[in-house]
Amino acid sequence: MYARFIIFVILASLANSQLRQSSINTYFYSKLNPVLGYNVNITDQSILKRVNYSNKKDTVFIIHGYLEMPTTSISSSQEIKNSILSKYDANLIVVDYGNPAAIFYPAAVQQVTPIAGRLSRMIKSMIDNSGLALNTTKIIGVSLGAHIAGITGYNLNGEVEEIIALDPAGPLFAAGESTNRLSKSSAKFVHVIHTNGGGLGNLEPLGHADYYVNGGRTQPACGPIPIGLCPHGLSVTYYSESIRRGRFKAKKCSDYRKFKSGGCENEEESWMGGYDLDKKANGTYYLDTNASPPYAKN
Repeated sequence: MYARFIIFVILASLANSQLRQSSINTYFYSKLNPVLGYNVNITDQSILKRVNYSNKKDTVFIIHGYLEMPTTSISSSQEIKNSILSKYDANLIVVDYGNPAAIFYPAAVQQVTPIAGRLSRMIKSMIDNSGLALNTTKIIGVSLGAHIAGITGYNLNGEVEEIIALDPAGPLFAAGESTNRLSKSSAKFVHVIHTNGGGLGNLEPLGHADYYVNGGRTQPACGPIPIGLCPHGLSVTYYSESIRRGRFKAKKCSDYRKFKSGGCENEEESWMGGYDLDKKANGTYYLDTNASPPYAKN
């Protein structure tokens, strides 16, 4: 199935070789405007001075995944934004990278670096003109958006406080440390949730703390489906639940088989997700979930 998926998107990409560059749009939300976002010009953020943006609050950038429309009510960006604003008072900026998310996958991958370049320039402008501080900045990236977050962070010299990567995209992203994808170098702390590694997601440890939910490949809520939007998208569902209801307990372990056999019972515990990350965590962690909500077993 995975091989057929790759062949399809490569052939489709050849049929669409002329890629139209697209600028990104960004929308500002807060407790006072949780539903309708203000469109912030990427090169001129003066609107932030006229709305309720505050550099005394955390600023959270949310970057959607491949084929998503982030301003629709069912998008991952809106789910994450709504979860955060239901509990916390923060500046939320939803990133819409538009046309590149709707083109064929290999061509979209080629746009990840230039999109990250535009976003990092916007953030630098916000530092200069709006008082944005990187030590109170989080970037949340979903799938392809996780690598956009990673490269953006690298462009900012790894000084972003946190990156939360939700099942970072796997196909066409080479293994190993790189400035062209998410890595430990992307931020001071990189927190990764894996739900469909080896399928649409990446199974490789990419952050300071990597959490493999139900082994990180398939999810019981999706039945026998090994690859697809269900296990891939559950990374967003789990993260949103962790904000609304509480973080998920995990155990440090070298692999899922050892975790399931009880071989890691005496290892340290960590907490996956939540708005306030477990920054003591370092390494790989495993956990199981319920097959239906609430997903957290703890």
